[in-house]
Amino acid sequence: MRPHRSAANIVFYLSLPAVFLFLVLVRPPGPFYVLPLAPIALAAMLHGFAGGTLAALAAMAGVAVLIALDPVAARRATTLQEAWPILVMYLVVGPFVGWLAARERERLFEAERQWSRKMAAISDAGREIALSLDLDRILRLVMDKAVETLPMDAGALFQFDTESQAYRVAVSHNLSSDHVNQITFGFDEGVPGWVVRHRQALVIPDATADDRVHPYVVEDGVLSVLAIPLIAREQVVGVLNLYHKTNTNAFDDEAVQLAQVFANQTAIAIENARLVDELRQAATELEARVERRTRQLRETQAQIIRAEKLAVVGRLAASVAHEVNNPLQAIALQLELIADEELAEPAGGRLATVQVEVARIANIVQRLLDFQRPTPGERAPHQVSALLDDVLKLADKQLQQHNVIVVREEGDDLNPVLVVGDQIKQVFLNLVLNTVEAMPDGGELRVCTQQTNGVIRVNFTDTGSGIPPEIVDHIFEPFFSTKAKGTGLGLAVSHQIVTGHGGSLGATSVPGQGSTFTVQLPVEG
Repeated sequence: MRPHRSAANIVFYLSLPAVFLFLVLVRPPGPFYVLPLAPIALAAMLHGFAGGTLAALAAMAGVAVLIALDPVAARRATTLQEAWPILVMYLVVGPFVGWLAARERERLFEAERQWSRKMAAISDAGREIALSLDLDRILRLVMDKAVETLPMDAGALFQFDTESQAYRVAVSHNLSSDHVNQITFGFDEGVPGWVVRHRQALVIPDATADDRVHPYVVEDGVLSVLAIPLIAREQVVGVLNLYHKTNTNAFDDEAVQLAQVFANQTAIAIENARLVDELRQAATELEARVERRTRQLRETQAQIIRAEKLAVVGRLAASVAHEVNNPLQAIALQLELIADEELAEPAGGRLATVQVEVARIANIVQRLLDFQRPTPGERAPHQVSALLDDVLKLADKQLQQHNVIVVREEGDDLNPVLVVGDQIKQVFLNLVLNTVEAMPDGGELRVCTQQTNGVIRVNFTDTGSGIPPEIVDHIFEPFFSTKAKGTGLGLAVSHQIVTGHGGSLGATSVPGQGSTFTVQLPVEG
């Protein structure tokens, strides 16, 4: 039993004997017999119809006995005449007040039960929302559960969009889809702005008469508005707007309390989901950065290893070339002297064949020397497009003979590069001739030049057979070649020249579709 009911019972049990004791001792006139009405009414309020009726009957019996035992006959008759309407009133007040009290208790009990049911529904909704960590799903759940548990028939949840610096509808219910994306407010405008500034609920009984309500909301038929701030960790994470399209003055104090409880639960869930989303994005960015850094480290390591290989092989090649070059020059000189003499066939033809092969050996030796010690020259500003023009003119005849069509693509406003022009031409020419050899039946060579972030990038893309994946990483190594008569020095020398200019040379290939060689050079300055 509740404490206030216990105290009231004690008052009732003490008051009724006290009244009768007063009547017995004082023997007042008839009107004083209204005093028992107070404990009768109290009994009715405490115990309902039955309690009020029993208290009225008990009071009537007590008063009747009291009057009957009055020793003064004249006073007894007068008291009875004055008191009998009051005794009848006992029978009216007791049962009637008891009935009213019972109905009021039932109404209060039903209201309390309804409140408990609504609070339980809000609690269940809060638990369901808290189980998810996906922000978009949580926002949808917030609106769905608000519709289920709160007195509303339309609604919108506003969040602040940092890009547009405005409040936008994140999720809505029973609003025109054509209007939702157009319902926006500045930081301190409209209903969301007011709620965020004041950090408290806002009730608008008549939406049509308040300028803070967006015109599109009114156009959708909204008559009443209840806006609740969603506050988590002292930050407003959103504004939940409840709309009513049926009545004005649709939101009372109970609706505000329910909406506030709901908002307090959902705000924490939204904030947690937002933090988790930020952590996921940070983790994704960190993974991307680690992957990018790892790739850079691997590329750097590969470049260091390649450079060491090139240095070792270069020194070895230069040493061998020096040793071979001197006797080779003597052989070439003697062959020229012999060629000056008239030789009968087939000796003359054989001599010519020997001279060709010796010249080829001399060319290989010279390339070995160039690999170790590239042709010197001063760096000067050059337009890459001009260097490409010279190279393509030089290779024009071979391109035509092999039915290779050249397609040029150049970006706008290309800055010059500070390079040794002849060396970069040598690189471009080597790449063009390689594409010709990769397309023996003809094809298309696409040369694309563009500038990004202070780097000129030149792509040479062919439509040849491509390079097998297992050998792409080895094509810049000296003496590595897939050609029957190749020396394996062309790409190695080209790579050394480009890296010597602070750039890079790389290749990608798709077997059966072609290859792309990319030269990157830093712009001047």
